[in-house]
Amino acid sequence: MIRNRPQLVLVAGTKDSGKTTYLDQCCKMMRGKGNTVGGLLSLASWQNGQKYFYEIQNIDNGQKRILASQEPCTSFSLQYGPYFFDPISFNWGNEILCSSIDKDVIIFDEFGPIESKGGGFFPAFEFLVKRFTGIFYVSVRTSLIIKVKELVNDISTDTCLDIKQINVSGET
Repeated sequence: MIRNRPQLVLVAGTKDSGKTTYLDQCCKMMRGKGNTVGGLLSLASWQNGQKYFYEIQNIDNGQKRILASQEPCTSFSLQYGPYFFDPISFNWGNEILCSSIDKDVIIFDEFGPIESKGGGFFPAFEFLVKRFTGIFYVSVRTSLIIKVKELVNDISTDTCLDIKQINVSGET
């Protein structure tokens, strides 16, 4: 069967539930099966027992950039909750996601509150939903599943995994 839309796999969970860890495992598993994998992982860095900043990592080459920090910086002009976000890192991430269109699998970590309002990585999400034809893993907060499904209403959500139902080894 030829697909003209992505095979969408939502990985749903609350904040700090293990979505990124699971997606990293999926990336390794898919590569092990000979698939090409691209996209982004959002990695938290901790300080004194609390998240201090987030980095985004290009899955293709491992390159990282700071996306958000609890300390304000001159270029980190977007604030959401306790974090200040760098619009330049969002642009970099959108470019990486869109340029991954030739891969077999794309990891999108994560569709969060900023994306639900059309910001952040939403431009890449919208582009890939319309043009990508491979397997598209999207991590999403449980509270935003309905929003994501509304945005992809012409695509069946092939799989929606609840991270609480997945064990550490990545088996359901």
